[in-house]
Amino acid sequence: MAFPKLRRIDAPAAFPVELSDVKAHLRVLHDDEDALITSYMAAVVAELDGMDGELFRCLAPQRWEQAATIGACHTALPLGPVDIESVTVEYVDDAGLRVSLASEAFEVVAAQGVDDVYVRWLSGAPTGRQAFIAYDAGSEDIDPAIKAAIFLIVEDLYNGRDAAPARERTIASLLKAFKRDIVVD
Repeated sequence: MAFPKLRRIDAPAAFPVELSDVKAHLRVLHDDEDALITSYMAAVVAELDGMDGELFRCLAPQRWEQAATIGACHTALPLGPVDIESVTVEYVDDAGLRVSLASEAFEVVAAQGVDDVYVRWLSGAPTGRQAFIAYDAGSEDIDPAIKAAIFLIVEDLYNGRDAAPARERTIASLLKAFKRDIVVD
């Protein structure tokens, strides 16, 4: 059974911003366009969130699986922020079945905060085996700059205008600190 190197297991249950907050930003006092505004929110979040998102990070809680080969060094978990306590590892045994790896055979390390997390293989880990590392990423509380950028992009879509160059620079500036440049094989 082949898996991509990184895949989402569970999508976020909610948007990283509330519809009521977006409507307040837009100064919309009625519910007539909730479906339209929600579709804009979905489009903006899809553009920013997860493996294919512009920021290459998780904006709301979701579960991911990273394929790896158990080896002498470590395996990075590229999408953050990672809930370190949520990390589980399965490996493929001789019969081709996925089996849970004992927590004593690996260690989860946060190198420079929760955005730089990796799994270090310890003695007892079956070296050379295919492994699947599952973890929760994302947070209930996203940075205010990311929220502001989401509000501004939804506003541009809602108002039907092309984003002015100044607006594009403002949004890019708000999001620059959060963009991760990670290459996933």
